[in-house]
Amino acid sequence: MIKALTSLAAVVVLGACSSTDIAAPINHDRDIRAQVQVVRMAHDISLAGAGEAMLSDDAAKSLVAFLVESEARYGDRFFLDPGDNVSVSELAMVRELFAVRALPVGDNAPLGAKPGPRTVRLYLERHVVTAPTCGQWDEELGNSIRNNTSAFFGCSNAQSLALMVADPRDLVAGVDSPRSTAPAVQAILRGRMRAETSSDVGATGIELPQLSGASRNR
Repeated sequence: MIKALTSLAAVVVLGACSSTDIAAPINHDRDIRAQVQVVRMAHDISLAGAGEAMLSDDAAKSLVAFLVESEARYGDRFFLDPGDNVSVSELAMVRELFAVRALPVGDNAPLGAKPGPRTVRLYLERHVVTAPTCGQWDEELGNSIRNNTSAFFGCSNAQSLALMVADPRDLVAGVDSPRSTAPAVQAILRGRMRAETSSDVGATGIELPQLSGASRNR
């Protein structure tokens, strides 16, 4: 009789401690990841009136205006798409405008409609990161905390990484090792030298803006 009462009491105690509304495990992984998107902008460089070593004044001013308005920065990648009647030397001249200022230009890439004759289309590719939103603790007020980690666990780390990364593309593709930081260092040094001089005209005779990202992060 005593054993039966003891067993019954144990069942009652265990039943009082149990709950039927224990939440299933929840995956917050998608909520706390930084989102990276690719943005492309295009600009047509006219070679009408261009020489073997430099663009025409109008084409040069238009190119500078595009780079300033798009705020060309560290991490941006550039691609060229030449139209008809563009010589190899002219295409090399356009590439040199960017090479002397450590603006990386990739292989020719037809990323859109074919440009017109005597035109080189410039594509600026940029990876933009959006940090996750942290501090939402609605689930902590209910019973869903059971069997789960805290809501947005690790979100502050993901947010800090998104805000600190110099090139958001690294969050998607990673970084090959070893990787030289020389282009970034050169961009910073050029920004400091430009502040001390009145002009930064290269050998081609065209003044292009410095990488805005490098000057901001120095």
